[in-house]
Amino acid sequence: MNKLPPNQSTNSSLQEVEKFVIQTYSAKKIPVSNLEELRCDPQVKFDRIAVCFEMDHPEVLKGLFNEDEKKMHEDYRNHHRNATFTTPWQKINAGQLLRVV
Repeated sequence: MNKLPPNQSTNSSLQEVEKFVIQTYSAKKIPVSNLEELRCDPQVKFDRIAVCFEMDHPEVLKGLFNEDEKKMHEDYRNHHRNATFTTPWQKINAGQLLRVV
């Protein structure tokens, strides 16, 4: 995972963060409305979500997931061997998609 350069301020603007995430992780900015199901999650303050990103580039994902996460994704794919992963949650569970809020 790429880290900020040593002299980079941690007080970055939202635009700087967006640019960094998009350039570094091949992320795509998505509408907050794509995460509507989180509105019902008691641990999420949905109205405070500022921006959302999706990452689906296989090489980027391979570098982001740790070994335990990779094993969970493999187990999910093995358990759903004949499935086509079409929904975001299926893709997330299969390790084909990562969303960052």
